[in-house]
Amino acid sequence: MASPPPLPADADTSSTATMPQPDLALPPAVLVLAGGWRLAAARAVDLVLTGATAAALLFAALSAVGVRAAVQPLVDQAHADPLVMLAVMVGAPFFAVALYQAATVLLLGGTLGGRLVGLRVVRQHDGARPGALRVLVRGVATAVGVLAFGSGPLWGLLIDRRRRGLGDIVARSLMVRTGGGGAA
Repeated sequence: MASPPPLPADADTSSTATMPQPDLALPPAVLVLAGGWRLAAARAVDLVLTGATAAALLFAALSAVGVRAAVQPLVDQAHADPLVMLAVMVGAPFFAVALYQAATVLLLGGTLGGRLVGLRVVRQHDGARPGALRVLVRGVATAVGVLAFGSGPLWGLLIDRRRRGLGDIVARSLMVRTGGGGAA
């Protein structure tokens, strides 16, 4: 095969007529979505840490209302004051999940599990770090998804092609690999 003739030294090779123009709405760096073992490992670590936080807050809330953390005292209190017990039993885990998600993403740029395996949370439209309001919305929506029988995180692992859980869908954020490229 013959090679094409060389171009003159002063020839303009940056023709924009044949080159596709980049989409200015995309972030400047290539973002690689979280997936595979990284996402599963991050969610497992976050599950353990969130569970520990939820347990600590639940025990604190129970002691604040004067209930010992044992089956019979819990049942007795639930019969005596069902609304308070419902608020404690649902509110403490909800607050723990929302607090963990919001605080770690706001302070570290991702959850502890995500940061351990090289993931971070970014805004979906430009790849920048999310602001405080978006992080708070993400934390609350994640807590709703977790307390809805884990449907929020499971949606991200099993159904959404961008691996977004309920919190990421509502806050319009993504979990991406730090540094951009590489194999999963």
